[in-house]
Amino acid sequence: MSMKCCCLSFLKGGLLGLLLLLPSLPQAELVIRESYVKAVLLFNFTRYTQWPESVFQAIGSPYRICVLGQDTFENALTELDAAVEGETIREREIEILRIESIEQTQSCQVLFIAELKNYTLQEVFAYIRDYPILSVGNGEDFILEGGMIAYYQQGTKVRFAVNPQAVNEAKLKISANLLQLARIINRQ
Repeated sequence: MSMKCCCLSFLKGGLLGLLLLLPSLPQAELVIRESYVKAVLLFNFTRYTQWPESVFQAIGSPYRICVLGQDTFENALTELDAAVEGETIREREIEILRIESIEQTQSCQVLFIAELKNYTLQEVFAYIRDYPILSVGNGEDFILEGGMIAYYQQGTKVRFAVNPQAVNEAKLKISANLLQLARIINRQ
């Protein structure tokens, strides 16, 4: 069995296991687990997306996962910080950054857009339009506004949708295996 096949099996199995576990948890734990699932998915979106090499400032530049707005992941990003410490994707380290302004997005490869107070989604998308930044947010409206990946709830399960058109416009490539796990939404 090839390494790629093993990784895909682990990804599918791990996600399936996490999603099956959620309905059996008490409500308080469900919120924590939902946040953790979203944080892990965010890391995996990074793992299964390809960026043009020109986005990295130097050979050893890290992947930067940035959060703009009010952090809705609660403690999950702190846990993710610890979990990704020392991890690499394609021989690059991973950094989790909380940013305050859209001007700071230029060095991000992944941008999770949380609850915005200082900007509208349209302002953020207009600013990052010319950069190969994978935008991730919550709800189908996020994609309809121009986002690339959106979390949504299906019962008690966290799912995600992808807008391949927006991904292609940013000159990014998402693995076909990840796309098979997603709901595809094309904005008109």
